[in-house]
Amino acid sequence: MTEPHAPHVLAFSPEELVEHAQRHGITLPIAQARRILVDAWARPDAKRPRETVGRVTRERIAAIVRHDRLVIEERAVDPSDGFVKYLLRAPDGARFEAVRIPLHQPGRFSVCLSSQVGCAMGCDFCATGPGSCAATSRHGRSSRRSWRCATRRPDA
Repeated sequence: MTEPHAPHVLAFSPEELVEHAQRHGITLPIAQARRILVDAWARPDAKRPRETVGRVTRERIAAIVRHDRLVIEERAVDPSDGFVKYLLRAPDGARFEAVRIPLHQPGRFSVCLSSQVGCAMGCDFCATGPGSCAATSRHGRSSRRSWRCATRRPDA
């Protein structure tokens, strides 16, 4: 079972994942670290190539990193410009906003991520603003917010 305070897999580069595994007595070749991260970043419905990392290695890595996903609590689409605003909740209860911004090419978008849990500004239009700034967001959370927005269709 994964430790609750273990770092999230999306917080690592391939080299950092290899080092983290080594600190836990796991030999993880860089190619396998890359494959684990490619799989972690992939859309949930993506077709995967045949398995390149063995089950035992995957289980050992899963025991030292978290793979949890952020939950979409609210989703609001602005019909005038197609922006999609998400209110996301982490397993520890922290809430964040992320905005999917459509670009001029169909299917292309950018994602705006706050670097904080909540916001010190307290703007009424922002879902996390009224809660004030509770903490600075960690790299893994930003990565997961980006992933969560990127893997959702704007209409879903």
